[in-house]
Amino acid sequence: MATRSRVAVKVSYNSVTVGGREIQAGEIIHIYVHSNGYPSSRLPILTEHYNTEEKAIELISLGDVSSLHESCKKPEGHSFENKVKGHTVYYGRDRGEDNADFMLGNWEESKNDEEFGYLFEDGKWTWTCSYYKTLKELEEEDCADSIDFKDSFVEQAYGDLVARTQCPLSRI
Repeated sequence: MATRSRVAVKVSYNSVTVGGREIQAGEIIHIYVHSNGYPSSRLPILTEHYNTEEKAIELISLGDVSSLHESCKKPEGHSFENKVKGHTVYYGRDRGEDNADFMLGNWEESKNDEEFGYLFEDGKWTWTCSYYKTLKELEEEDCADSIDFKDSFVEQAYGDLVARTQCPLSRI
């Protein structure tokens, strides 16, 4: 079973063209990522390799991801069947699947029971377990006892990452 996640960017520019679509400042673009969604796996990749808004948008511009890695470039021969180490595998580009484009807008409308959500906003990555739940719902699941909240996202210090990634959700 995969640990699913959703990765998003809140665009800060006046407007930016992503995948041929005009995105306005303040809008959120996001993708589904199928595997390895735990913060201990996901945050090092996001914070080290997609650490600017431009890089985060580039990652998201190619749509939903089967497995996220250090590079979103496609080296020669890279595909779902022939993965090149360190390169992200996209559903559309590398698996040939349809309906795998990035989404614009409300996360609530696109949730697929992802266990974790990651947002690039104001120059940094933040995360939460079950991002689509309200703070009240998370408190009822005892997540709030081990995690500090910033709005609906969790601010994490990189060094404190491993000790604070286990969020007690009933479906995990």
